[in-house]
Amino acid sequence: METVELADYQVEEVFVRQQKVADLRWDKGQLWVLTEGGWLAWDAALNPIDRPGVPDEEIAPLPVEAPFPVVSQWTDGLEIQVAGLNQAAIWNGEWEVWPFAASAVGEGVWGTLDGRILSSEGELLGRVPGRVTAVERIPGGVAAGTEKGVYVVRDGSLQELSVGNAICGNFVTGATRFKGELVVATFDAGACRFDGDRWHRIEGLPSEMLNDVTVWKGAVWFATAEGLSRWDGQKVRTYPTGAGAGGVGTQHHAVGAVASGDKLWVVDSAGPNSFDGKKWGHYRYEMHGTAWQAAAACGSEAWFGAEDAGVSGYDGRWTSMDARKGLPDDWVMAVDCDGERAWAGTYQDGTWEWDGRRWSEVKGIGDDWVLSLAHRKGELWVGTMDGLYLAGKGRVRGLPDERVHQLTVDGDLLLVGTERGFAVVSRRKLVK
Repeated sequence: METVELADYQVEEVFVRQQKVADLRWDKGQLWVLTEGGWLAWDAALNPIDRPGVPDEEIAPLPVEAPFPVVSQWTDGLEIQVAGLNQAAIWNGEWEVWPFAASAVGEGVWGTLDGRILSSEGELLGRVPGRVTAVERIPGGVAAGTEKGVYVVRDGSLQELSVGNAICGNFVTGATRFKGELVVATFDAGACRFDGDRWHRIEGLPSEMLNDVTVWKGAVWFATAEGLSRWDGQKVRTYPTGAGAGGVGTQHHAVGAVASGDKLWVVDSAGPNSFDGKKWGHYRYEMHGTAWQAAAACGSEAWFGAEDAGVSGYDGRWTSMDARKGLPDDWVMAVDCDGERAWAGTYQDGTWEWDGRRWSEVKGIGDDWVLSLAHRKGELWVGTMDGLYLAGKGRVRGLPDERVHQLTVDGDLLLVGTERGFAVVSRRKLVK
């Protein structure tokens, strides 16, 4: 299969959050910092280094949420520092215990849960915002990483090293455009909007865990773990759930997907719901599945995917199709439609197209574990656990991560959400 290389199209922008620091080292006159989103580096004068490679010293980073204790060893293995949840200690032939909770260690220096930087003699060298996740001696001072950024303490003064204005989270589950601005939903860090210069958090959502986003009738609609939320650019409204709400809102608070057509379609764990702006429709008993997680709408038509029941389509009446009716797999991860055809991406059996009569396999996709689909003008984009594919053309290179959880066609752009960042890519040069 031909591979579509990065040079064949234009990457407009890539957004990766790099605020949370996992580890840092001073190596050959440079400060190397490993973050949740990759490497950062500064020279001896603390000027940022563009496109840093991997430092000569091999770094085995601790995860940001590493359990205690944390151990650091140096001086030919003769001395060991131990950072514990309730105390810190040095072994140099015998234990010397310090009565503070240490969350990071470096040679002769400690970082604590409350942001203190301490020497091995117990001297307070400085403070940084938040829990220290990594700490290291550098010439003339100490470098420290936290969940909020990178800092240098010298002579009692604190300097923050800029890591840039960041997207709210790297695991992007949904993206759209609203009033000219990009809006993204993340799996564990809420939602934010990009005004072309800076990212801004969208406050007021009931949960940080978001599964999808769409625009319908002048507002942004979020599928959250705690309900369906509507944002008009100013305020957030979260709709009630359950039969006790008088038929208003969803059947269950955990919303897995949203799709906008003639109606707004909302999938919760009990099944699909529809909203025409005034009246809600609930279709729990029209469906035979129990774990619905994907939705797509095209005009008056809508399609839904479930973990245990294949797909269901609605065009005024319901049609259900699973492995007994031509699909190879009942576990459907993604769906899309264009009014004439529909597509289903399965958990382990690839991508399939419905032409109104039968299902047929979509060829030219290198991975059968499908996570997302997007279709327009004869092109079918497929996001998988192993990359982004253009059906029949090959694999797209150069994304922040290979696990592509969301795809949205935005004019001549393709919005791509992965587990480790968000990309906006141009479609003009990609398809020849």
